[in-house]
Amino acid sequence: METEEEKRKYSYWICVVCWKIINVPIFNTFILTLIVCNTLLLATDAYPRPKVDLISITNKYFTFFFSLECVLKLTGLTWRNFSKVGFNIFDLVIVIFSVIELGISEESGGVISALRAFRLLRLIKLARSNHTLACLLDSILHTIAAIGNFLVLLTIFIYVFSLLGMSMYAGSFKFNEDG
Repeated sequence: METEEEKRKYSYWICVVCWKIINVPIFNTFILTLIVCNTLLLATDAYPRPKVDLISITNKYFTFFFSLECVLKLTGLTWRNFSKVGFNIFDLVIVIFSVIELGISEESGGVISALRAFRLLRLIKLARSNHTLACLLDSILHTIAAIGNFLVLLTIFIYVFSLLGMSMYAGSFKFNEDG
């Protein structure tokens, strides 16, 4: 039996429609497919930029669909239930970064590529949908936590030898305009 709060929460027809849309299995499959396609397209990034930049063209569409997903979830779940799930907040932050990326002009290439890197974090959402992958990532995280001291030592070792290599070979290599 529904309580008065639940009845009031879903008394607006738009909330009910959005809730039904986000709970259809094909909706989640569509979003996961978009995440995979977005990742594959970001992997095709090349320098110098081709004349037809597929990433810039499709970026608007992906941002639209991911923004639509967040709006549907915010409307269908309400903010209280939306904010209870960490992945929803994570998706909202990535959508905000994507919208900021659309607002920034194309001349600031370093900032845009840094913001595009945040879009790759959506792959973590795939781990939530696949139980085997989630178990694998969980075991990797436990392993990394167990060897934390070794990783700190390895990082210091790599840092020292990279500084040594930079000081020994600085200015020894000459490159042309093509790299």
